[in-house]
Amino acid sequence: MYDNEMSQDEINENITQGLGSLCWWGLADTLITPDNLRAAMKAQGLDESAVPPIKSTTAIARAAREFKSGRKGRDAQRYRAEVVYKDPTRIEVQIQFHSKDENGRTSWLPHEKVAYDVATAQWDCAGSTKESEMFREVANKRMNFYDHVWVRQWLQGYMDDLNGFRVGSNFYTPADKTADVEKAKSLIRAIGNSEFWIVNVQNDGDTHETVVHGARNNIGSTLDGMLEKLSNWESSSRKIREDSAAQTIADFAELRSRAELYAASLQVSLADVTQAIDEASDRAQELVDGGEDEPEVAEATPEPTPEPEAQPEPVVEPEPEPEPTQDGYERFMDEVCNDEPKTEVVAVIEAVLEPVAESVVEPVVEPITLSEVEQLRAEFKEKTGKDAPDIQDLEALRGLVAIVSGAF
Repeated sequence: MYDNEMSQDEINENITQGLGSLCWWGLADTLITPDNLRAAMKAQGLDESAVPPIKSTTAIARAAREFKSGRKGRDAQRYRAEVVYKDPTRIEVQIQFHSKDENGRTSWLPHEKVAYDVATAQWDCAGSTKESEMFREVANKRMNFYDHVWVRQWLQGYMDDLNGFRVGSNFYTPADKTADVEKAKSLIRAIGNSEFWIVNVQNDGDTHETVVHGARNNIGSTLDGMLEKLSNWESSSRKIREDSAAQTIADFAELRSRAELYAASLQVSLADVTQAIDEASDRAQELVDGGEDEPEVAEATPEPTPEPEAQPEPVVEPEPEPEPTQDGYERFMDEVCNDEPKTEVVAVIEAVLEPVAESVVEPVVEPITLSEVEQLRAEFKEKTGKDAPDIQDLEALRGLVAIVSGAF
């Protein structure tokens, strides 16, 4: 906001005399250096720090977009410029010419390159052709002067800060902003080749209706844009960012304040407009909070959990011990000790191993050589890893060795 040098009595007098001002301006031929623009703003009591220095690489890039040459006549050679390299310290621009080959295909071909060094503020590659010289003239003007583009952008922001709005092709500002509008007019006329006009709006019926209509359109178009944002929030599954939520809520508050200001300035009721803003603001807050609050439900007193009845412990039957793996000898001994019918050889061995209660039938011992017994015993031990039973019957010993040999 900018200082208002008018007294409250003067402001009140202006309000009673009229609604405010309608302004418009012409800036097509505006050219001014940053230093001169700052001086003009300071003379009007405006914020001169709003004028930044011109960035040379940005100005040259803009000149490259604007540069055109040789468009007069159908057969005249045409030229254009294109940025081919750019960093904070250097920018290079290629001048190109329009070419058409024998097959009618057209293209832009290199003509000459120019380059600007930011540190030295010089064209270290200036070029030698007429087209390069013409381009440097355009670029130098952009590097040294602000034109209508920057001035119009600044002026639009300044008028927005005065709570003004467009009415057709003009810009309306309330009566209490008359002094600030006069500052803008003096600044623009001081620039030269520029103009700023002001018409004081009287409070007659037709004018009042026109301005009120403009105020409603201004508020309505702004509100429509904000409602579209809320619709995007509703249709999106993404969480609303905190900074976006806070800014949107603040924007609704600012819009409502502007509507109230217009209502007071124009002496008209805008209750329907403010109601629409309030409803939209409430809707935004609900979306930020995650939807409408659910009705509270009284918590029920939890019933005590009954103690579980004691259950008898299950009787766990011991698992049977795993049967040991039997080797050939053990399997043979099991066969000897069980009740199943015995083979002839087993029966012979059993008769040798198990004593008979009352009488022992002496087996017929076949004379054998010591070497045969030793050989059979050695073979039994080799197969089982154990000493052979003390069996004197050669046939039984042979049968025993045959059994263990067959097991492996």
